[in-house]
Amino acid sequence: MKETKYIFWFGAGISIPSKMPSGYCLTDKWLNYFLPNEEYTSIIKFYEKQKKIVGKEFPRLEKIIDDSLGVFGSECLQVLEFMKEIAPNKMHIAISNYLLRNKTYAFTTNFDVGIEKSNAGKIKTHSLTKINSNNWGLVKIHGCIQENNNNWGITIKNLQNGLATWISDLLINLLISESNTFVFIGYSSSDYFDVIPFFQRIYREKISLNSKVIWVHHIDELDKNLDITNANWEEDLSWGAKEILESFKKENIIVKEGKSEQILADLIPDYFIENVFKTEIKWSEGWEKYIIPTCEQKKKFAFKFYSSIGNGKKSLSLLPDPNEINYYNYEIQNYLNSLRDCGYYETEFRIRKQLKHKKSDFSRIFFTRHYIVSFRLSGRIVRAFLMYTFYLIKYSNSKKFYHDQDNKNSVMLLIAESGLLYQSFLHKIPRNLFMVLLTLPIEHIIRRLMLISVILYQKYSKNNSLGNDPHLKAIINRVNDLLTIPIFQAKHFFGLLNRFDFNNKNGLDFTDFTDGLYVETDSFLGVVNFQRNRASNNFRYLHLGLFFPKKNEFNEIKYSEIEDAINISLKTAELIKDFPGQIKAYHMLSILALYKRNFSNYLENREKYRNMQKILEKEEIEFQKQKKYWR
Repeated sequence: MKETKYIFWFGAGISIPSKMPSGYCLTDKWLNYFLPNEEYTSIIKFYEKQKKIVGKEFPRLEKIIDDSLGVFGSECLQVLEFMKEIAPNKMHIAISNYLLRNKTYAFTTNFDVGIEKSNAGKIKTHSLTKINSNNWGLVKIHGCIQENNNNWGITIKNLQNGLATWISDLLINLLISESNTFVFIGYSSSDYFDVIPFFQRIYREKISLNSKVIWVHHIDELDKNLDITNANWEEDLSWGAKEILESFKKENIIVKEGKSEQILADLIPDYFIENVFKTEIKWSEGWEKYIIPTCEQKKKFAFKFYSSIGNGKKSLSLLPDPNEINYYNYEIQNYLNSLRDCGYYETEFRIRKQLKHKKSDFSRIFFTRHYIVSFRLSGRIVRAFLMYTFYLIKYSNSKKFYHDQDNKNSVMLLIAESGLLYQSFLHKIPRNLFMVLLTLPIEHIIRRLMLISVILYQKYSKNNSLGNDPHLKAIINRVNDLLTIPIFQAKHFFGLLNRFDFNNKNGLDFTDFTDGLYVETDSFLGVVNFQRNRASNNFRYLHLGLFFPKKNEFNEIKYSEIEDAINISLKTAELIKDFPGQIKAYHMLSILALYKRNFSNYLENREKYRNMQKILEKEEIEFQKQKKYWR
């Protein structure tokens, strides 16, 4: 039997003793440096408020850097140069010594060169643009500070394609060998867009992993082994850690809690030596020598942040007011997006109509896609339905599909959003036996159209980088989720009708896109919409009575799930001042009360959403009166 070799997998926790920042600290400094002071304070307070509702600790660094690049350019990444000056610590040296002596692999999401410096360049590194010829060494899965920053896995855009194929293949070969033990140490397990999906795919495809795994959960206590036969052993671990460990055989998992350095010293004591490197780096100082953001740039960065979370009123307040609408450019598009997030759907529609024949920085299909969305949101449902259906038929023929990337992206989004419109029709059908039977032919047609949307997404996403975009996948998954819900929850005659519903057999093989995706990308508007969609789908799971859903235990459970989802949607909408989200939440609460035959609650919630609708309409009219271009 071969001697067990350790394969180390580590993150920022290994470099913190070298005075490197954690992801949290770097994000905090980044926001503090690149935002206006008042907006930095406002965002910190916002995350304190939402923590109990959504559970998000802080903005995601990759999302923040994505937005920064659009404002400051790649010059802003130069502030990370401090990573080149890292002084290796004991853990760097021990892992480096182990690699050099045993000629095995280690994997890291870090960009710094702590491991390489430990042995004066003797450690062979494999990175995104440099794969060495040796079958051992350090694999830097997100890139290295010494490489061109265009390739770094430090933005969601660069991460969304998943792990590089050669890294995935190498990992699987190492994971299926019983002679290997993977040691996860100093790792936050928060790589939602590449690492976690890789392990989820292993679990989903039932690839048998024979390697052992030691998961180090850092706490400032004496180290201890957790008993994984105990049903509650995972309680201390993050969601990401659980998803990764799910891929391994239970008998091969050891979870250790304690100080990371001490646990590593116990694992490989012979490789520890006294640290000969002095640690004097002050990473948070001296950013001014690389870039000094202007007030205008800081304001634009703040706008991008508020726009990404869905706070339309705040983002609108940071935009210059257009004196006239005569050219469709990025500034106007940002303005229209903010109007949409505020719920000023009629205003957005009229401006887009005014722009219809004007010159544009955008392609025709880009404008068309947003124009159709404005039809949908402003209540012009029939027109939107006809237009979406026309374009679905048009793009069903691959010869009609565009070849340039910008147009491809617009078409992909149009295809996905058509499914949302069709889905909204089904959500409006009351869940009682009488109405479902009455609308059965219409429902079947609509589900067919939804299926076309999903099929076209599958068809055109294969060779399209946007196919991996997390938001697009989430939209398609919402459509796909409804397709998998039977029209009737019954085993008798009505249940047989589901057999004619071909759509039920055509679900996509997606990773479960919960609202965690929206939280990770800091899209709180996405959380609002996702939870409302979750509630709507649960409405469709109800056991039907002739005029009301049946009174039974199954429906009571569903009512509880519906109420939970609506309340999360409502509270999140209140946080980001999403008035339309609040109106829709109260509307759904009134439907829930009606189904439960709580008529006083029904009247109360109906009154709330009607009053809020009036307030929003009045607010939009006042907004229009203040604008020069409206006169």
